[in-house]
Amino acid sequence: MDRITVMIVDDEVLAIEHLKQMLDWESEGFRIVGSSSRPLQALTKVAELKPDLIIADIRMPQLDGISFSKRVIAAGHRCRIILLTSYKEFDYVKEALSIGVAEYLVKHELEPETLRRELIKVRTAALEERRRSAMMLRQYLKELTEGNTPAAELEAASVEQVNVKGREFTYVLLSAEGHLSVLPVFEGLEVPALSNIEIPRLPFHEIELAYKKKGRIGYLLSAEPVASKKEAAERNLEAAVMVQRDVQSTGKARRIAVAYSEPFNRLADLQRIHKATMEQLTAGVLFDDAAVVEPGSSRSSTMRREQVAVTRDRVAETIASGDAAAIATYLHASFDHVIRTRSLGEVSELCEAWTSALDTFRVERGLPALKQLMEEGGIRTDQWRTLAGIRAWLHGKLEEAFASGTHQGYSRKIRETMEYIAAHYAEELSAESIALHLGISGEHLRHLFKQETGQTLLDYITMYRIEKAKSLLESGRFRLYEIAGKVGYKSSHYFSKVFSKLVGMSPLDYAEAKGTVQ
Repeated sequence: MDRITVMIVDDEVLAIEHLKQMLDWESEGFRIVGSSSRPLQALTKVAELKPDLIIADIRMPQLDGISFSKRVIAAGHRCRIILLTSYKEFDYVKEALSIGVAEYLVKHELEPETLRRELIKVRTAALEERRRSAMMLRQYLKELTEGNTPAAELEAASVEQVNVKGREFTYVLLSAEGHLSVLPVFEGLEVPALSNIEIPRLPFHEIELAYKKKGRIGYLLSAEPVASKKEAAERNLEAAVMVQRDVQSTGKARRIAVAYSEPFNRLADLQRIHKATMEQLTAGVLFDDAAVVEPGSSRSSTMRREQVAVTRDRVAETIASGDAAAIATYLHASFDHVIRTRSLGEVSELCEAWTSALDTFRVERGLPALKQLMEEGGIRTDQWRTLAGIRAWLHGKLEEAFASGTHQGYSRKIRETMEYIAAHYAEELSAESIALHLGISGEHLRHLFKQETGQTLLDYITMYRIEKAKSLLESGRFRLYEIAGKVGYKSSHYFSKVFSKLVGMSPLDYAEAKGTVQ
């Protein structure tokens, strides 16, 4: 239950206690957070406690209820005020209502039911205002994080809210496990969604949702400023980790990474800070495989157009040379350079250059394009989280292309056979259908294949299909009957028998061992 916080101000201690005992405040949806018999001291408490409702006596020494209310309102505290009076002092009442006091109650007429009715009205109005304020603030934050210019009225209403004005802010951004969009061929790949997550509670900060898109979620944290920068940094780190653990506990993704910003005081700065924190989070995970990314982890630089052209040409020339050792050397050298510079702009350009050249290299050797391979579930993306993983993935795909495209040591007919199987393994294959494509007889192909490879053509096709099935099982994206169809088996039962015989365990056991059971 959303509770309305209450503060009681009366110069008579017994009157305060009587009011506290009149109702079960908690069950009515209220929580008394403070009380004071000294109105001047009460003003300081109001600033500290920020109550939603103040109940104050109208006649008090030092500072009467009207003057007290005027000071509270002038200080910008957005709270409701109910004044208590010993009898109907109409001049006081008129003035109280004119300055914005919500209601006045006569002490000697005050009964529990009367108080309850007034509190219900206050609670209803306060919750409605809280709801409207939260909607306006959330919309304002959304406009900022999406790079828009909020309307002036929206900005004015947001920055004056009680949980914003005079506060210190920190921005916390979380990312679900998944690939980072540095491989442009696969920008449409789904990532775990962080949706339907309750906003966590923090000991020192108030928290508000500011951003939610593409497996990332951002929260604005606000707290009372502290004098010590060290204390502020420690407090923000603790809050970021608490939010990370809370989101991690929902089970939406196996791994959640978090980045948090330096403290800031102007809410309008969130637009710039959101962009910087996005880069910070990407860089921290990409370069360091970090789970918690502290401020200052990225450099936002972009390669000049001529640099991009040189990089693409050099990559394409190196791959076109066909020298596997030279390609591996340049691949590692180019990635080492980016790791040293920590430039996200260079990462994107470099990955685009390598994936484009790799795609061309594969197609020239009769292999499926990367996009087709992705759609068929033939690519595992678990390495794409870090730059080292992306480099290893590229290296592996290049080696695979060399091995599949050349099949060194075999005759041209056998190389063509292997390439045909790689392109058509999901279809119905036989020695006769492949031989027809090669222009020889099925019997001759069976004899030639056994002679050169040491295994039968049927065994090779079966093993190739089972290796592809392993990749599909490890991806965790397909059901058993779908995998069977994708690797050329009409019956999932027969596929399971063949798989178990070759691998030594059932497909489901294999998927379970890899942690990818559907």
